[in-house]
Amino acid sequence: MLSGAMILTPDAKLVFQTTGLEFLLRILAGEPADYTRYVPVLDRLPAPILQLLRQIDGAANGTSNTPPRIQLSSAHGVLTLEAKWLGPAGVSPAEVANDPKACLIAVTIELREHAIAHAARILRESGATPAQMKVGIQLALGKAKQAIAEELGVQFSSVDDLTKKLYQTLDVHNAAELSTKIWLNQRQVEARQSLRHAG
Repeated sequence: MLSGAMILTPDAKLVFQTTGLEFLLRILAGEPADYTRYVPVLDRLPAPILQLLRQIDGAANGTSNTPPRIQLSSAHGVLTLEAKWLGPAGVSPAEVANDPKACLIAVTIELREHAIAHAARILRESGATPAQMKVGIQLALGKAKQAIAEELGVQFSSVDDLTKKLYQTLDVHNAAELSTKIWLNQRQVEARQSLRHAG
């Protein structure tokens, strides 16, 4: 699971965003998420975030009872967006409700990746070439090299060579270690995020 957060003013001006949020914003905007090239920062908020801000504003002024939470499906996985008012320390929720426009809004975004998207991202971040990624994803899903060669329409020797180079790049020795590196990484990220939410 990937996550990030941003803090906005009620009129949608960005005050702060966590590192790595840009990737999630690109997915929300419907742009391709490409780790292989530099992409400039977005100059506007994606429509789902603006919709979320309208929902939280409507809830505060009584014109809407829709909770400020949205779930969207994308090619990468399921995105969950949630907005909350940030009241000053020592101020009761009742006082915040009297003047919500004086408060900032925290928006959190979480992405629960599809298995193939997760494997592709980990392989790409680890330096795998596009051809190595195609083979690596299949290996991580438990397919044999011969089946991968047939599915990709290439010679077994090509798959074998790509596998050896991929293993060198990732410093693993077999498909089991490759799978562990990909899937264990996902669990470690989720465990760290659970600890952050609990603390």
